Amino acid sequence: AAPPAVVTALSDSIHTAPFPLSPSGSLKAQLRDGRALGRWVKGKADLLHGHGLARAPLFAIAAKTSGLPLVVTLHNLVPAMNPLEKLAAKLALSVARKLICVSYAVSHSAAVLVPAHKLVVIYNGVELPEARESSGSTTKPTVLCIARLSPEKGIDVLLKAAKELPDTAFLIAGDGPERSDLEASAPQNVTFLGFRKNVSELLEQATVVAVPSRQEGLGLAALEALAAGVPVVASNVGGLSEIVQPNKTGLLVPPDDPVELAQVLRVLLPDHARRKKLGDAGRAYVASVFRKETMREKTMAIWAEAQK
Repeated sequence: AAPPAVVTALSDSIHTAPFPLSPSGSLKAQLRDGRALGRWVKGKADLLHGHGLARAPLFAIAAKTSGLPLVVTLHNLVPAMNPLEKLAAKLALSVARKLICVSYAVSHSAAVLVPAHKLVVIYNGVELPEARESSGSTTKPTVLCIARLSPEKGIDVLLKAAKELPDTAFLIAGDGPERSDLEASAPQNVTFLGFRKNVSELLEQATVVAVPSRQEGLGLAALEALAAGVPVVASNVGGLSEIVQPNKTGLLVPPDDPVELAQVLRVLLPDHARRKKLGDAGRAYVASVFRKETMREKTMAIWAEAQK
């Protein structure tokens, strides 16, 4: 069950009839959709699994209407809320049997809304590709950033850092509301690639992956980079510090600090031995902690527990 645009994007993975939800996230639309979804799914499913905080009222109403147990996954840090918003979120999430958080940072932020016994951390998992032989381009150092082009991702910080490194190529893959403004302010050594599906091919070109986020629930781009053996330089925010272990699997910099970001990149990019050491350690860490199979097994265990 999802808005039509999401259903279309996921069509290759949907093997039963989808239930289209209103694109609107208004409370009125959520209450209407929640009741309709609850009636539709009754007798068809054993459990409801909702994703994100924004539509928690919809999940709660659907669970109440259908009588099915509810599990919710929180992918992002819980934002600051006024008292009324906090009360509404608490009421909606109180219906859930369990809340899966994709990092301990998300879990800590969710503790203001949900009792600790309902919270469980299950890291997102990624596929582990074949190990690559080289560490990025042998001709020109290349910094890759894969992100939605929105304020919380800190792409503007990366552009300022790029101005300090004119001999380094910066590739930015992704799209979003800030794209026009970012392109207008970018130096000549930055290339915007738009939305791309061939992430593995882009990682083959990367010397380093930069994740300059201002906030991050976990950081899938960092995970995918480390899985491919590419060292990561990331902001020390949210769940990124659970992926990027300083001087072990990558390097952390303060958020909103383009000068420090540029300096760390300036030192790391020419140091092949250090980059390889970080990349190898990062790949091993992902293999031990962030496997997709582990995520699947732990999620299914929560489903089983929620149905008891």
